[in-house]
Amino acid sequence: MFSSRLQKADARFITLTPENFHTTTSNSSQPYTHDLSTTRKLETERRYALELRESCLKQVIEMEVEMGIERRWDPSSPEYLETLGYLSTRTYQRALEELQRLVVQRLFELHKMNISATGEYMHLMFPHC
Repeated sequence: MFSSRLQKADARFITLTPENFHTTTSNSSQPYTHDLSTTRKLETERRYALELRESCLKQVIEMEVEMGIERRWDPSSPEYLETLGYLSTRTYQRALEELQRLVVQRLFELHKMNISATGEYMHLMFPHC
């Protein structure tokens, strides 16, 4: 997040072209003052994003040292791939648990209406059949 913010600030600063850009100099100080102000704002934003990124990286490094993490995972490391597999499996399991919860909830509702054993519940649960 902070890296993308820094990249955006860098891009805006680097690609800034003054509004009244001429190859010749003008005598009016108004456009120069406005352009100087815009440039300073962009440079300040860029510097702030850089400081924020550095601060976050410093905190991450301190946490890694405190937790005893010797190396970071990259997309090719086995731990990273294993965790990706776990997350996708866990997402599937949570969806399945939610579906099971809804079915049980529906069965309890039918039981309350005292129609769970009459065969009517099939019509209520699957009205298109």
